[in-house]
Amino acid sequence: MWVVLGAIFVGAVQDFGALAVSIRARACPIGKVTESLIGPRAKTLFHILIFFLITLAMGVFVHIVATLFSPDFYPHLLLYLGVAAMYAGFFLTNPSFVAPAFDPYPAGAPPMFPFAFIVIACGAASGFHALVSSGTSAKQLDRESDARLVGYGAMLGESLLGLIVAVLACTAGFVSREAWLARYENWQPPDTLAGNIAAFITGTTHFLSAIGFSPGLAAAAVTVLMVSFALTSIDSATRLLRYNVAEVGGTLGVELLQNKYVASAIAVAASGSSRSSRWRASSPGLVLWQLFGTTNQVLAALALLAITVYCPQRTAD
Repeated sequence: MWVVLGAIFVGAVQDFGALAVSIRARACPIGKVTESLIGPRAKTLFHILIFFLITLAMGVFVHIVATLFSPDFYPHLLLYLGVAAMYAGFFLTNPSFVAPAFDPYPAGAPPMFPFAFIVIACGAASGFHALVSSGTSAKQLDRESDARLVGYGAMLGESLLGLIVAVLACTAGFVSREAWLARYENWQPPDTLAGNIAAFITGTTHFLSAIGFSPGLAAAAVTVLMVSFALTSIDSATRLLRYNVAEVGGTLGVELLQNKYVASAIAVAASGSSRSSRWRASSPGLVLWQLFGTTNQVLAALALLAITVYCPQRTAD
């Protein structure tokens, strides 16, 4: 429910709102817009959260790429084709949902709040999207009227990815209830990021098999899809973090930080540090995902707050 309703009434509204506000503010990032709406402290808070959010996001996706394999390049087209193929397989298979329809208090499970929001993250509401919408997408639109399709529509597309990944693959992507129970017999998660990724690959492989893929080829295709998504996310995150470092440099009056090469070096170093750091946990990727999901939702809430403050002020003007 959160993937569908959250995307329609929260995530898409936030993405569209951040894009529209940024357009009206001459394509300024959402962090800078909050300075005029709320105050300098709000902008500082945004900068801090943005830095940690993007650093954690890059760390998560670097771990995903390193867990699977490291290709040279995968185009965005693979992501679109992969999601379309998964849905085609889902509808052709017409599978039974072997997971319980509703089980709010399974034994050993963490509380639904905030667990569901952290896990689903970008599939419903994402502060990361507000960063892309404001200051970046706002500079690429031909006209302001395109903001609704790009901002609101793109989030609905993202929710389709979240729906197939977080819901359908994990509930209807198994041939029997016994197969589902074998994977989810308890709420003790796998100790590694690879173990969690394998759960998603198993479900989506079942869908792709319905359109002619052999199990081995289907698993390889899903792996390529995940790496493609991770690499495009790393590319976008590195650019956004570079912009954030430059903005911080402008706020502090440190000219060196505004240099694009220095800012880029800091962004890359921040990403690499999450990969090379020694974590006490058995799976650094899982720790990073929890931190990323939490920061992502906090930033989404702040972005919605800024949009909410902007709307009545704009009406008054």
